[in-house]
Amino acid sequence: MLVLGWVYIINYEAVPNFLKIGFSTKNPTFHAIEFDGANSDSTYRVIYTAFVEKPSYIEQAAHLILASKREHNGWFRCSHADAISAIRSCAKSILIERDNCAEYKRPEERIQMS
Repeated sequence: MLVLGWVYIINYEAVPNFLKIGFSTKNPTFHAIEFDGANSDSTYRVIYTAFVEKPSYIEQAAHLILASKREHNGWFRCSHADAISAIRSCAKSILIERDNCAEYKRPEERIQMS
């Protein structure tokens, strides 16, 4: 059976480069809201999503690539670019991709504000 879902990166804004890489068959924003509710002093933000086939497999494969940077329970201390690269390298095809962190977009993807 073909399973479609999201692989996502959540940024914990209180600690630089502290990222959660996870997967969901539902909207990943709900996970950030759950984290925010558990810790009102900090902000969790979904900074990247990829809609893919076999999201659980891709999440696990990305975790293996970043194993040396793992902190605990799917949280990693790494750059946004490294996390996105790990996900992209594991996915055969990405059906929808959203990079919500302009700081880490490729130059050709950045929107210039004037």
